[in-house]
Amino acid sequence: MRIIYLAMFVVCMAGCGPYVNPVCVLNEDCIREGFQCGADGMCVKADEISFITESLEDAVIGEEYSQTVEVQGGVGPFSWRLSWISDLNSTLEWIDVDGFDGVLENTSGVIPDIEGNEMEIVIFVSDSSNGGLGLEKSKTYSFNVVSN
Repeated sequence: MRIIYLAMFVVCMAGCGPYVNPVCVLNEDCIREGFQCGADGMCVKADEISFITESLEDAVIGEEYSQTVEVQGGVGPFSWRLSWISDLNSTLEWIDVDGFDGVLENTSGVIPDIEGNEMEIVIFVSDSSNGGLGLEKSKTYSFNVVSN
């Protein structure tokens, strides 16, 4: 009887429960959090998302602003969003992050005349693991608005 239970346990460990690495074609096929479709067609654990971009360049009044925020790990494609934590929230409407490629840029053409102000923003990035639901990471950045 023990042998039968042991055999059932081994079969279950190989093909059921949270230890399953199902066959996949796309990352969305891997429904476990933090997993991606590997080159061998099996769901494998992805590296954790981490930000490569350490700091942001200052914004110069009257000029355009564009900077790419980069991450490593996770499961692409990524989606991006931005939140403001500066006291000057109303003046930050001029800056946004592209939801698909992580490019931080001004939306109004040029940087407004708000010299001497330190801006604080939080960039959020979500990956495509967990069947497309994704895992999210964030990083707070600060930068200054300066004259040229």
